[in-house]
Amino acid sequence: MTTAKTANENEASNGNNEQFIIKTFKKEGGIDVVKDFLEKEFDKYSSEAAAEVPEIDSETGRKRIKALAAQVNKKLSMLDSPIRDYLRDIKKQPKLIEAVAKENKTKFTELRAGILKPLEEAQADQDKIINWLNEVPSTCSGADINSEVLNKIINAINGYSADLVWPELRKKFKVAHENALTTATVTLERIEQQEAQAAELEELRKKQAEAEQAEQERKIKEEAANKARIKAEEKAQQERIDVERRAVEAKQREENAKAAEAKAIRDAELAQQQQQQAAEQAKIDAENERIASEKRQAEAVELAKKQEAARIAEEEAAQAAQAKAREEDKNHRIKINRGAMVDLIAAGIDEEVAKDVIRAIARKQIRNVSIQY
Repeated sequence: MTTAKTANENEASNGNNEQFIIKTFKKEGGIDVVKDFLEKEFDKYSSEAAAEVPEIDSETGRKRIKALAAQVNKKLSMLDSPIRDYLRDIKKQPKLIEAVAKENKTKFTELRAGILKPLEEAQADQDKIINWLNEVPSTCSGADINSEVLNKIINAINGYSADLVWPELRKKFKVAHENALTTATVTLERIEQQEAQAAELEELRKKQAEAEQAEQERKIKEEAANKARIKAEEKAQQERIDVERRAVEAKQREENAKAAEAKAIRDAELAQQQQQQAAEQAKIDAENERIASEKRQAEAVELAKKQEAARIAEEEAAQAAQAKAREEDKNHRIKINRGAMVDLIAAGIDEEVAKDVIRAIARKQIRNVSIQY
């Protein structure tokens, strides 16, 4: 078996990987042979990669890293392609072969990633600068962009030079840098023009507002002066009216006094006559009142007798009605309780127990349970 493996591996080492893998897969135990072959190939390239000391700081070293990664990728393609071709042609054992291929691809992919990792990590800060420069046009198109922000962006752009990136990245850096600087500069010119127009418009609005305020104040002062003049005129007019009114009132008081004196004399005479008439009328009224009082007392006594008789009759009727209502309610409750007891007995409860349950519910001895009467 060892001799067969050696012959096969020699065939593969001669460069005919595709024929070797396909022919070996078809043989009994070929999958293990191919897997062993692929592991040796991986160990070979893994050892070469591990033996490499990456020189990140020199262009030659970085090219060497990329070349080694390319060799790994090429070898992966040479080994993976015949496996994929064979998988498309065969119908048997696809999952097993796919597992071998997947494992092999994963190893080589991880090997390539491991080789490139130091380079990618070292390049991350440079990529960050270039990515930021590429995002500047998008930032400049923002709705809330202003000249202050744009000046900061331009200063930041000018702070980046091609010396910050490796030679192989300088072309990409220059394109991004020039595009960012041009976009930011053009945008700054446009924004500054817009801001100047906005400031001029704001100044015009301010002056217009001041003029309108001055006009408003002038109108207020003029209106206040007019109101003061009208108020003074109204006050003088009111004073003249008050003088005339007081004169009329004084004359009216004098006439009223004379009329009151004459009326007092007439009232005294009339009062004397009324006193005499009142005295006579009082005697008549007293006699009439005495007769009416006696009549009212007799009527009151009679009414009291009738009311008392009616009250007694009403009380007796109410008592009879209450007694009847109590009897009807009692009969109704007995009927409801008997119906409930019948239902309980029908549900399988003993009659005496059913009676006790109904009594307990009626006496409210069971919480949250009642009988609707």
